[in-house]
Amino acid sequence: MSEIVKRAARGLAKSWPGIDGEDIEQEIWVGLVKDWSKLPDDDVLIRHRAWKHGLKYCHDERYFYTLRSAEWVYTPSEVRALFRDCFFDPVWWEDMPTKEADNSLKAGGVVVLLWDLRNVWESLSDDQRDDIGRVYRDHVEVAPAERKACQRAVDVATEKLNRRMEFQTLVRRGVDADREALRV
Repeated sequence: MSEIVKRAARGLAKSWPGIDGEDIEQEIWVGLVKDWSKLPDDDVLIRHRAWKHGLKYCHDERYFYTLRSAEWVYTPSEVRALFRDCFFDPVWWEDMPTKEADNSLKAGGVVVLLWDLRNVWESLSDDQRDDIGRVYRDHVEVAPAERKACQRAVDVATEKLNRRMEFQTLVRRGVDADREALRV
């Protein structure tokens, strides 16, 4: 059971930037211990319960972080949705966001400045942009290895977008930071 819990925590930590895998693992154990007398003897069901407890913890942590800091932390699934639904669609770019107008885009409940997403896009390597473009712009059916490469590229974009948001927060708060080290 220990390996099931560790695997669930690692998977969730990868999907939820900013939430520590060890914290997720502890919360999974807390949830499982509460249900100990009702736990099934089936590994598949235990894995499902572990994932459910960990996912609830991640949702709660993200909600409280967003509430306390007024900052949004993007997940890879949200960034994938942005690439899929709007980034390559010229309609979304007709009213290009400017720093003055601060236009924002709302896609599936996610508000993101297209300006930031475009800057992150430009910071990706050519291969990463090609991988994302092939899947979300060209809608090409790709082999599993190419799909995995696209997922890794989206993970990099997500990490850079979150790092960019963190950098902007530090600058707004007047933190004397090594700006070049933090810059995307």
